[in-house]
This record gives sequence, C-alpha cells and structure tokens, in this order.
Amino acid sequence: MGNFKGTAGRWKVKHSESKSSVNVINTSPGDKYKIARCPYVLTVNCQDFNDREKQEATANALLISKAPEMLQMLQKISDFIDDNENINYKIRLLSREVPNIKELINSATEM
Repeated sequence: MGNFKGTAGRWKVKHSESKSSVNVINTSPGDKYKIARCPYVLTVNCQDFNDREKQEATANALLISKAPEMLQMLQKISDFIDDNENINYKIRLLSREVPNIKELINSATEM
C-alpha cells in the first residue's frame, strides 16, 4: 500500500467487552490487534444521550476502520493523475472505479 506505515490487513469494528468503547481491530493473525478505541460516555437515566454517544463512537470507529482502504484508493487515483500520458484512457479506467469508490464511502459511513 505505498508509503503506509501502519498496521497492515483489514480492520473491523468491534464493541469492547470490558469498556464503554467501540474498538477498531486488525483481522490479521499475529499483527497488532487493537488499532484504535473510540470511547463513549454513559450517563445514568439519559438513554437518548447514551444512544447518541454510542452511535457517534461507532461511526468514528467505522470511519477509522476504512482508513487503509481509503488510502489505497486515493493512492490509486493519484497514480493515474500523476502521469498525463494517455489521459483519456486513464479517465475511462478511473471512471470504472467510481462504483468502488462509492461502495467504500458507504461502507465507511453507514452503520
């Protein structure tokens, strides 16, 4: 993945078993397990606030979990743009990636 120096592999979102947080974890065995923790606050007798806090933490974790894929997609687009040769051909190739780009955006923003 180019210059990416972070933890390789696919990341996924998993609710913490011991804390009020949503974690981003690596799915590759043997690599660093927890990538990030998105904590949320729980308040007694305030379910609306608690739900909102948990939804926001989950949305943040989901976005973080897609960072390697987004970086890879941006690097691919950047590589196309860097070389001006055969620009029309490259635009056609890049346009084929639009569904993948939209799918990646949706997977990073829809719970």
